[in-house]
Amino acid sequence: MKLDLIVLAVMAGPFSAGIFPAGAQNAVTTTIVANLGNGGHDAANPEAGPLVLGAGKTLFGTAAQGGVNQLGAVFSVTPAGTEAVVHSFNGTTDGVRPGWGLTRDAAGNLYGASNAAGGSKGFVFKLGKNGSFKILHSFAANGSEGELIDNGVTLGKDGLLYGFAGGGGIANSGTFYRLATDGTQFTIIYNFGGTNDGGGTGPGAVPTQGPDGAFYGLTTSASQSNGTPLPWSVVRVTSAGAASFILGLPDANESPRGAVAIDAAGNLYAIAGARNGGQTGRIYQFTPGGAINVLHQFVFAEGLPESDNQCLSLAKDGRLYGTTNDGGANGTSNSDGIGTVFGLNTDGSGFAVLHNFGTGANDGLNPWACPAQAADGSLWGTTNSGGLYNGGTVYKLAKPTVKLSLVPSTVTLGKSVKLTWSSTETTACTISGPGVSQSGTAGTISFMPAASGSFTYAARCSGAGSALKAMKLTVN
Repeated sequence: MKLDLIVLAVMAGPFSAGIFPAGAQNAVTTTIVANLGNGGHDAANPEAGPLVLGAGKTLFGTAAQGGVNQLGAVFSVTPAGTEAVVHSFNGTTDGVRPGWGLTRDAAGNLYGASNAAGGSKGFVFKLGKNGSFKILHSFAANGSEGELIDNGVTLGKDGLLYGFAGGGGIANSGTFYRLATDGTQFTIIYNFGGTNDGGGTGPGAVPTQGPDGAFYGLTTSASQSNGTPLPWSVVRVTSAGAASFILGLPDANESPRGAVAIDAAGNLYAIAGARNGGQTGRIYQFTPGGAINVLHQFVFAEGLPESDNQCLSLAKDGRLYGTTNDGGANGTSNSDGIGTVFGLNTDGSGFAVLHNFGTGANDGLNPWACPAQAADGSLWGTTNSGGLYNGGTVYKLAKPTVKLSLVPSTVTLGKSVKLTWSSTETTACTISGPGVSQSGTAGTISFMPAASGSFTYAARCSGAGSALKAMKLTVN
């Protein structure tokens, strides 16, 4: 039998500007890769939208402040931790404060959107892999095409760009649009807030394309058939403009904002922020059949998600990762802007806090964006404030490792086997195989095989990513 062995190594090299080791408040070592807001033209205060992997393993992001004009910037950070401003927004011909992140095409070009300025209701831009910057579309000053409110764009499977505008349109309730990557073919596909459109208005963040080819997002208001207002809904809209809605839960429940994540089966995931003192935030799952499931209810020590544009990352290991921008082990009130990074399984199990912000000198604070995976599989993210200059940080979470041994690996039936495992940078491990079912991040057990044959034993561990070690036991 051929066994696939996956061991993820820790990356915390000498480029680190600050390292906060694992301890009572931190399950995973967190490295400050870059400090933002270092005066002059530096990028500062990243808001929503994860970093995106560009060409050459470099990560790119958007910042709401900083740049030459202090009106926002696109910045880059290399695997070695070198950060640079790639484009500064000027407030007239290219907008201000890009509130969401970027999307990339196969060639390495990046696309994004900036907020209204200079008579336009927002801009869609392209950042070429060679560093060139181009405005692809300027939204009409009268708002008829929509108004961007911290929105971004998504690259569809057809090679076209799709986006939500949070305001404007025929009912001043937002639009869904598309355009080609050269700026041509701009089309309004759907106007929110029409006469029979009680499902939702004001779409946020970016649309996410599902396995069915349709695009999904979250709206900020809706209403039941009897006219009762609802604070949110999930919208499904096709490239042909056919829209349908999953109506949200009543006002007593936390309301998701921002973008949704979608798995291969078509399940949607969203994070909901606390909207009043009696709420703590939730993680929701929406099934293709229209069911709404609460996967997790936050408590203060886990962090409180409260920003308006939030996201969850569905990583390669099949787990969800996200951030909260308040609360956590270092928080002292519901609005102190501390926050956490967390992970969980798509069925809601395995929730774990990976890092509590505010740990150690110059740690980041108040993360808005969910983590993103770098080329080596490690998770990187940004904070909105904190760091050496209080302009936010770029951080990296160490990847987990696991070791497993079977002594002996070949045994005679009726004899005992000792299984030992250990791990680093992990929050949980499960050890499985015939006659064995254990948990814990390290340990040793002895067992006696019940039959002859060849059997596989595995240690699976989770942290900021997942690690697997499997071994074969031969019983004669």
